[in-house]
Amino acid sequence: AVLAVLGNVTVIVYRVIWDRSVLRTGYGLFVTNLGISDFIMGVYLFIIAGADYYYRDVYVLYDKNWRE
Repeated sequence: AVLAVLGNVTVIVYRVIWDRSVLRTGYGLFVTNLGISDFIMGVYLFIIAGADYYYRDVYVLYDKNWRE
């Protein structure tokens, strides 16, 4: 998750700030959108990791109640 967020922030910042002219091409726009979507996926992975940490060792106690 850390590598996904940091790597894609780097791609987004580079494309939007330093290499703005490439956004006018289809390829440049596609890579920028891919960086944004991968960044959101990295945030999602952080959320999953946080939930895993929070429910570790207690999930089995509430498993049946959560399924019903």
